Amino acid sequence: MKQQSNTASLSIFRIIAGALMVSQILYLFVLNLVLRPMEGDEPFSPQWIPNFNDNFELAAVAYGILATFIAINVPPLLTKKMRPTALDQNSSNPEEVQSSELLPATVFVPFLIRYAFLESICLVGFTIAFMKHMPNLILPFFAVSFALMLRYFPTSSKKVKINLGFRF
Repeated sequence: MKQQSNTASLSIFRIIAGALMVSQILYLFVLNLVLRPMEGDEPFSPQWIPNFNDNFELAAVAYGILATFIAINVPPLLTKKMRPTALDQNSSNPEEVQSSELLPATVFVPFLIRYAFLESICLVGFTIAFMKHMPNLILPFFAVSFALMLRYFPTSSKKVKINLGFRF
């Protein structure tokens, strides 16, 4: 029974991660459909690197770097702070908590926080590309965000726990 509920929890993690990854791909399609040049318009600039002389683009890049740092480093810290609470509520034996199914409070919340920050990186790129009418500007933000989502994709319950700072 424990294996079955563990598999169900892992399926939920995969559905959430997959949906957020698909949404990023949809951002690319939306930009290309909405920002399609009209007849007689100049073609779009092939520029895909943000202009660091533009304060808005510079702020977006700074946010992207900050969000990347937060997405990588904050979820394990949250997991460490939440683990004693989980131990108090579930058991006095740490090994029992380690081997139990994915604890919602201890694992789900940091997982969602990580993926929310990774999604926000792509959204910042989407915003810049849309405001500047340059669809290629989303590409570096999309690449960083999508690559990190692939890196932290929940392939197994153990990988989810390790990515969130659990040590076995």
